[in-house]
Amino acid sequence: MMERLLSSKNSTRTWVHCPWGEVYCNFVKMQNDAGEYVDLYIPRKCSTSNRIIHAKDHASIQINLAIVDESTGRVTGETKAYAICGAIRSDR
Repeated sequence: MMERLLSSKNSTRTWVHCPWGEVYCNFVKMQNDAGEYVDLYIPRKCSTSNRIIHAKDHASIQINLAIVDESTGRVTGETKAYAICGAIRSDR
Protein backbone atom coordinates (compact mmCIF):
# COMPACT_ATOMS: atom_id res chain seq x y z
CA MET A 1 0.00 0.00 0.00
CA MET A 2 2.76 2.44 0.92
CA GLU A 3 4.65 1.71 -2.32
CA ARG A 4 1.51 2.44 -4.30
CA LEU A 5 1.06 5.78 -2.54
CA LEU A 6 4.67 6.75 -3.17
CA SER A 7 4.39 6.07 -6.88
CA SER A 8 0.90 7.52 -7.34
CA LYS A 9 0.36 10.64 -9.44
CA ASN A 10 -2.20 11.89 -6.93
CA SER A 11 0.12 12.11 -3.93
CA THR A 12 2.67 14.68 -2.85
CA ARG A 13 5.63 13.99 -0.58
CA THR A 14 6.59 16.67 1.96
CA TRP A 15 8.35 17.09 5.29
CA VAL A 16 6.06 17.68 8.26
CA HIS A 17 7.37 19.33 11.44
CA CYS A 18 6.08 17.55 14.55
CA PRO A 19 6.97 18.09 18.23
CA TRP A 20 9.03 14.87 18.21
CA GLY A 21 10.91 15.69 14.99
CA GLU A 22 10.48 15.90 11.26
CA VAL A 23 8.49 13.23 9.46
CA TYR A 24 8.40 12.52 5.74
CA CYS A 25 4.71 12.11 4.81
CA ASN A 26 2.50 11.61 1.78
CA PHE A 27 -0.55 13.75 1.26
CA VAL A 28 -3.18 12.58 -1.20
CA LYS A 29 -4.49 15.22 -3.58
CA MET A 30 -8.22 15.35 -4.14
CA GLN A 31 -7.83 15.06 -7.92
CA ASN A 32 -8.48 12.23 -10.33
CA ASP A 33 -6.20 11.29 -13.25
CA ALA A 34 -7.91 13.89 -15.49
CA GLY A 35 -6.96 16.66 -13.04
CA GLU A 36 -10.53 17.31 -11.88
CA TYR A 37 -11.09 17.95 -8.18
CA VAL A 38 -13.16 15.26 -6.46
CA ASP A 39 -14.43 14.75 -2.92
CA LEU A 40 -13.06 11.99 -0.72
CA TYR A 41 -16.33 11.70 1.20
CA ILE A 42 -19.84 12.08 -0.20
CA PRO A 43 -22.46 12.18 2.57
CA ARG A 44 -25.75 10.31 2.28
CA LYS A 45 -29.10 12.09 2.37
CA CYS A 46 -32.24 10.86 4.08
CA SER A 47 -34.73 9.52 1.53
CA THR A 48 -37.74 10.93 3.40
CA SER A 49 -36.59 14.34 4.65
CA ASN A 50 -33.55 15.12 2.41
CA ARG A 51 -31.46 15.84 5.51
CA ILE A 52 -27.76 15.04 5.32
CA ILE A 53 -26.93 11.96 7.40
CA HIS A 54 -23.76 12.89 9.25
CA ALA A 55 -21.12 10.44 10.43
CA LYS A 56 -22.18 10.51 14.10
CA ASP A 57 -25.82 9.58 13.37
CA HIS A 58 -25.63 6.02 14.67
CA ALA A 59 -29.42 5.59 14.56
CA SER A 60 -29.57 5.96 10.77
CA ILE A 61 -30.17 2.92 8.59
CA GLN A 62 -29.95 1.99 4.93
CA ILE A 63 -32.37 -0.52 3.44
CA ASN A 64 -31.63 -2.14 0.09
CA LEU A 65 -34.79 -3.46 -1.59
CA ALA A 66 -34.58 -5.85 -4.52
CA ILE A 67 -36.13 -4.77 -7.82
CA VAL A 68 -38.59 -7.38 -9.13
CA ASP A 69 -39.53 -7.88 -12.78
CA GLU A 70 -43.29 -7.30 -13.03
CA SER A 71 -43.89 -9.82 -15.83
CA THR A 72 -41.98 -12.78 -14.36
CA GLY A 73 -42.04 -11.94 -10.65
CA ARG A 74 -38.31 -12.66 -10.34
CA VAL A 75 -35.58 -10.57 -8.81
CA THR A 76 -33.52 -8.79 -11.49
CA GLY A 77 -30.34 -8.55 -9.39
CA GLU A 78 -30.60 -4.78 -9.00
CA THR A 79 -31.43 -3.02 -5.74
CA LYS A 80 -32.86 0.34 -4.69
CA ALA A 81 -31.28 1.89 -1.58
CA TYR A 82 -33.30 3.91 0.93
CA ALA A 83 -31.45 5.80 3.69
CA ILE A 84 -33.40 6.91 6.77
CA CYS A 85 -31.85 9.29 9.29
CA GLY A 86 -32.07 8.75 13.04
CA ALA A 87 -34.33 11.77 13.60
CA ILE A 88 -37.04 10.29 11.35
CA ARG A 89 -36.68 6.86 12.97
CA SER A 90 -37.06 8.30 16.48
CA ASP A 91 -40.28 10.21 15.66
CA ARG A 92 -43.31 8.39 16.98
